[in-house]
Amino acid sequence: MKNLSVTHQLWLGVATIIIGAVTILILAGLNSASQQKLFSERDRVLSQRLEHAGQWNALAQVNAARTQALVLGHDAQDDAEFKAEIAQTTTAIAALVQQLETSAPDEAARQRLAQVLQLRQAMQGQRQQALQLKTENAQDASRELLRGPLRQATAAYLQGLQQLVQQEAQALSDMRAEMGAS
Repeated sequence: MKNLSVTHQLWLGVATIIIGAVTILILAGLNSASQQKLFSERDRVLSQRLEHAGQWNALAQVNAARTQALVLGHDAQDDAEFKAEIAQTTTAIAALVQQLETSAPDEAARQRLAQVLQLRQAMQGQRQQALQLKTENAQDASRELLRGPLRQATAAYLQGLQQLVQQEAQALSDMRAEMGAS
C-alpha cells in the first residue's frame, strides 16, 4: 500500500466501495426473489383453499335444497334422481374436504375444518333419519323432522361453512396485506 500513489489508493477505496455496494444489491435481489416466490406459493395455496371452501359451500346449499325436495316429494322417479344427485354431490364435497385437510396451513385451520365437519355429520345424521322415515312411509314424521331438527342442523352446517369461507378469505387478505407491507 505504501508503494501506491494517493490517487491509486483513493481509486482502490472507491472500487472496494462499489464492489461492496454491488454485492449488497445482488444479495438483496436474491433475498427479494426468494421472498416473492414464498409469498406467491402461499397466495396460490390460500387462493385454492378459498376456492375449495366456496365450492363446498355452494354444493352443500344445493344438497340442502335437494334434500328438502326429496323429503317433500311424492314421485319415485324424482326421488331416485335426487338421491343420485345428492350422492354425487356428497362425493364431490368429500374430495373438496380432503383437499382442504391436506392444505391446512396450521392447527387453527384444521380445527375450524373439524368444527364444520362435525356440523356436517350432524346434518347428515338428521338427513338419513328423515329419508329412512320417508322410506318407511312415515311421511308426516319425515316432514316434521325436516321442519325441525333437520332444518336446524342444516342451518348450523351452512352457517359454519359460510364462516369457513369468510375465514379463508380473511387469511388470504391478511397474507396479501403482509406481502404488501414487506
